[in-house]
Order: sequence, then C-alpha cells, then structure tokens
Amino acid sequence: MIIQPRAKFYDRQGDDEQCRSLYSLNDLAENEDGSILDTLFYFWDSVRGGKAAPTVAEFNIETVFGAAFGQKVFTIDKQYENPENFLSLKHPNGSRGPVIGFEGSPIESHPSRIHRDALKSEYETSKSWITPFYHEINQIICGYPRHYMRILLPLADQDGNVVKLAYAIRWKPDLLPRSVPIPETTDS
Repeated sequence: MIIQPRAKFYDRQGDDEQCRSLYSLNDLAENEDGSILDTLFYFWDSVRGGKAAPTVAEFNIETVFGAAFGQKVFTIDKQYENPENFLSLKHPNGSRGPVIGFEGSPIESHPSRIHRDALKSEYETSKSWITPFYHEINQIICGYPRHYMRILLPLADQDGNVVKLAYAIRWKPDLLPRSVPIPETTDS
C-alpha cells in the first residue's frame, strides 16, 4: 500500500531546499514495522501509561535496550519558552551534513534558515499539542542532500509539562535527492 502524507511543506532559500511530509501514526505502524522508529514509538507509548506523554525518567531507553540503541536516539531540551533557544542535547553529528558539533547548541544557531525554521515549528507544535509526529524529510541543506524518516516524541516533567523531545531517524540513502521536488509557483 502506498501511504499518502497528511500534509506537505516546501521551502527554498538560495541553494537550500526541502520538502517535509507529515504522515499519520497509522502510517508509521505500516511503513516502519521493525525499524528503530517503530520500536521507539511503541516503547514511548507503553511507558506513558495513559498519560499524554511519559516523563523523562520513565523514558529510559538505554536501561531497557542497551547503550547501542541509545546512540540512535537524539534529544532536544525544550525547557525554554522561545523555540529558538531549544537546545540540541544529542544530535546525529556529521553523518549527513555540516552540523558537526551541534550538540549543546540552540536551534537558532543551525546554519540553514529553512531547516531551523521548520525545526522550531515542528518542535513547538509537538510541545504544545503533546503529540508525536512522523515525518519524511527530503532536503538539501548547506549543500548536503539528506532524505530520511523521523519520529518526534514529547517527554514531560513530573507535572506533565513537555520539557524534552526524543527523536530517531531512518536514512533513506537509496533516495538521496539531487534536487528536492518542490512545485513551481505561478502568479495569476
């Protein structure tokens, strides 16, 4: 079955371009069976125990799955009100782009405006709605093509306020773009 995104967002600035497609969590179950995204989502869902989101302490993946699995899961600190100040606590450094050393940096310091703005919007929406998001991201950022699937999961403090996001990605290396399929706009 071919899954269709619920929404697509396109952006281009200079040499940077991207298409971000939002899929339903039902699509995650169908498209990611057995992947790290599937495993991470079902662990998150099981430890939340009927709450909107599990606490940071409950979401202890390294204890359950081991340190190797924990190296594949990344986190964003959302304790600041302004999404520009959200910190990348753990980031997939340098594997597909120019962001080596991005850990510990605020989102606002990312070198690509279109990627930075999309991240701020997605992170703030996940924090406000207290809901996971499943995306396909196809982009060329700072000259580096990247195509991946991502699950974004909110984590709460003891009072139920979202203070972190956990995420994992699954690269789609067979589909790395030479350019991102962004529709041309016409003025009428």
